[in-house]
Amino acid sequence: MTLFSIRTALVLCLATSLAACGGGDDKATFVVGGSAYGLAYTGLKLASGDQTIAVEPKLVSGVPQAVPYAFPKTIEYGTTYTVTVAESPAKQSCAVDLFGTDLKNIDSAGHTATINVGVTCKTYTYPIGGAIKGLTSAGLVLTNGSDPVTVAPAAGATTFAFTNNVQVDIAYGVSILAQPADDTCTVVNGTGIMPNNALSDTSANAITVTCVPKQKS
Repeated sequence: MTLFSIRTALVLCLATSLAACGGGDDKATFVVGGSAYGLAYTGLKLASGDQTIAVEPKLVSGVPQAVPYAFPKTIEYGTTYTVTVAESPAKQSCAVDLFGTDLKNIDSAGHTATINVGVTCKTYTYPIGGAIKGLTSAGLVLTNGSDPVTVAPAAGATTFAFTNNVQVDIAYGVSILAQPADDTCTVVNGTGIMPNNALSDTSANAITVTCVPKQKS
């Protein structure tokens, strides 16, 4: 075989190899995808370019699991892409994790072997409080689980609020940890499931602590 024939064979072999690997005129394509974390409710929609997809939650014993997602249309090597949250679930706030070479949530296909954009969802939490009626003496301590609050006496009706917010759909239970010195207090509407809003003295079926003077012997 002549030197020319050997070189020709090598060139043909190289061209065949490049075509098999996506070389030549064929550009490599990439799937825009990733995983959603903390997703507990339906309603999450993600967008990339002209595509929008819905991502459904996956729960194991009530605990949200990582949910992979992928947009159906692939993009070519070098194509710029973004991923945005088009809609969050009603009870959660979802945001795209920072990505891209300068962490501006924009990148081009091919910087990494695969495109993996994370989305993190957090369930809303709200303050919890209520009304105090008839309290005339010091010493009243209310508690919601391990979150106590000391309520000072005030003339007429007043309010109370716990320090820690409560997550939506989590049970709460307000009770009296310590009675005041000269009053006996009871709690009405003290238990329930946290709604998708704050609880206060003006809420429907508000948590109400009513106090009356202790009977003197």
